[in-house]
Amino acid sequence: MTPSFTTPLLGINLLVLLFTLYRHPLGLSLLHHSFCSRSTGIHWDYLSCIMWAYVQSFFGRSRSPSPTPPSVTIIGARFPANGSEPHLVSLTTTSEGLSHGTESFLSHIPDLRAFWNTPEAWQSRGIQRLEMTNQPFQNCHGVYMIFFSFALDDLPQNNNFPRELLHSVPFGDVFVVKLKPHEFGENAWAAYDDVSPEFLRLPTMTRRLSSYFREPI
Repeated sequence: MTPSFTTPLLGINLLVLLFTLYRHPLGLSLLHHSFCSRSTGIHWDYLSCIMWAYVQSFFGRSRSPSPTPPSVTIIGARFPANGSEPHLVSLTTTSEGLSHGTESFLSHIPDLRAFWNTPEAWQSRGIQRLEMTNQPFQNCHGVYMIFFSFALDDLPQNNNFPRELLHSVPFGDVFVVKLKPHEFGENAWAAYDDVSPEFLRLPTMTRRLSSYFREPI
């Protein structure tokens, strides 16, 4: 006679089910409702779902974390708050702390903490899109991102950046980086390009104002 494993397996399944119901916050109440209600039979479909969910959690089945973009080094334009000459600078991108920021759609942005010095200035950063067309230098056409800070208590006001290009008064150094024509690449991460030296020679970028309005009009 061929041995049957039906009874032992049924017993093991029942033990697992009971243990699952004991551990699940709604398990005992559901079991009580199944046996004590006047409905026909036990709610095996609900009980099976709970058991399977517990088995999945027991073996640690979870979604793999979303990939993060690697840091890339790009050339951007820096407009110092101290009034010194704007210049090109090497910048490295970061994805740290972008999950809930206004620039989270970019997935990674230039890491400007070394220039703004304080954590508050970094956390109070702002971003604005700038599209350049009809410029004397063709390689300057494209989409740019302007990065600045609102931290008026930690950084000096920046009067060294063309005011008409920003909707807000910037504090600390202002940075401009360029996106590639397709703007986004793999995994919808921002695709950055290098800012060309001619960018700082554009008439739009050489205009300065002696001061921003700081007092009520």
